[in-house]
Amino acid sequence: MGPLFAAWLPLALTVLVLAPILKIQDRRKGLQRQIGRMSAHDVVAFVLLGVFGKAVSMLFGTWAVRLTLASDAALVNLALPITTAVMAYFLLGERMTVIRVVSFVMAIVGVLLCSGINLHGLDFSGRRLLMGNAFCFLAVTASAFGNTYSKTMLARYSPLRVVLYTDGIAALILLPLTVYLEPESFRNLFH
Repeated sequence: MGPLFAAWLPLALTVLVLAPILKIQDRRKGLQRQIGRMSAHDVVAFVLLGVFGKAVSMLFGTWAVRLTLASDAALVNLALPITTAVMAYFLLGERMTVIRVVSFVMAIVGVLLCSGINLHGLDFSGRRLLMGNAFCFLAVTASAFGNTYSKTMLARYSPLRVVLYTDGIAALILLPLTVYLEPESFRNLFH
């Protein structure tokens, strides 16, 4: 399987599993399809979340796994809380206090000390590893965007609906790319 297929498949499976559950929940609550009542602003927000939150995060995270070392990826992923806090500052207007900055630094140092990462084994050099690390950071940044920006949608929509819509949009975006660039992945699925 290629990275596009490896990113698309879990998104597609999530949609297949969650869509009937949401339909059952809506029927029990007597709700009509909310997408018909959705504002243009919310549609744009879901598209942004699906593309830049889910699709980018899944795709570049998958590519990063192929290109970088696990220890490098682990270290780069430690940037998620900080990246999320920075996103929250810019997107939601949350305050970035001194205590938060100190807490992040302490948390990262603590994770490094407890994780057993061999700092001498880290290798951020080399073209392939550098690209893998950059892809990993892009995936982390996209995930931070998704985590932060989805908070605005969670004020109006259920978590299930937010996950279903964003995963569905990401799957729809990745499907034509996957079919065109990695058609062999579909044939190789059962192997």
